[in-house]
Amino acid sequence: RPYFELKAVRQGAFDVAGDVAIRVAPRLDVVMSAAYAGSIAQSEFRKWVDQDNLPIQQRTSLERVPMTVGVKWYLASPGRAIGRFAWLPRRYTPYVGAGGGAMWYRLHQWGDFVDFTNGNSVFSDNFSSEGWALAADAFAGVDVSVSPRFVLTGEARYTYAKVPLGTDFSGFSRIDLSGFSLLAGVAVRF
Repeated sequence: RPYFELKAVRQGAFDVAGDVAIRVAPRLDVVMSAAYAGSIAQSEFRKWVDQDNLPIQQRTSLERVPMTVGVKWYLASPGRAIGRFAWLPRRYTPYVGAGGGAMWYRLHQWGDFVDFTNGNSVFSDNFSSEGWALAADAFAGVDVSVSPRFVLTGEARYTYAKVPLGTDFSGFSRIDLSGFSLLAGVAVRF
């Protein structure tokens, strides 16, 4: 039984995620997941000011789009068949899972900066890095059936990804795109 799941999370960023799962065994699903997370943060140097005696400020945006394929294993049977055409879902069904795939990211930083190698001069600039990284995730959650077709779901997910930064950020080694998410959503069974 394939189903589609839409999840939303707040982790200091706007996030939206979706899963499509196909049951391959009574307690095992293959899950294809995709998500989007994006945030913008304002920052400033507190010990420095520019030539107009104003704070040196920057804005940083980070967008992440993980896409993974994995397995979801239910710790108990998600339901039982009654005859050939009826299926009764279990009220609560906990699960665990893991997956792997790729993550696209874009890091953009713009504003005023201090050049510490050139007499602490202040300059304005834009720095950007984007690309792909290998990603892996592990998750655990519970499905709560509200009807044979509709499910409420809650999930904790950890995604791991690291990648070298682009040439705008020379001198920095890698960006850690990993993170922990708490998700809540609605699933529809077909």
